[in-house]
Amino acid sequence: MNLQTGLREAKLLETNEKSNDLVAISSNDNAQEQISRENLERAFANLDLSKDDVPTNPEHVENIKKKYRSYDELKNDFQSMNLKVQTDQEILTNLLKQLSQTANDEDRKTILTDLEFYLHQV
Repeated sequence: MNLQTGLREAKLLETNEKSNDLVAISSNDNAQEQISRENLERAFANLDLSKDDVPTNPEHVENIKKKYRSYDELKNDFQSMNLKVQTDQEILTNLLKQLSQTANDEDRKTILTDLEFYLHQV
């Protein structure tokens, strides 16, 4: 799919010649569908994102729940040991709050370095 032109193209492979010629193809022999914002919005408007298309086995789900503890349980256990566990999102939120409240340039540099590290992971 050529995103610049919106056409489906295929490269013809010939054994005797090396060619970079692209030939437009289509799934319909009559017309080629142009990709446009309106076409994409129409296509995505019909998607039902409220349901999960992957079938799940209730027994498997229960086995997983028995085998592993929830994030909230683990968080409470760590808090009882005086350890604070944070997700990356919580850390990013805290760093952004600190950045807006800090006037010291050295502290800002440290916070920005930490932000760069976490955002690089994303």
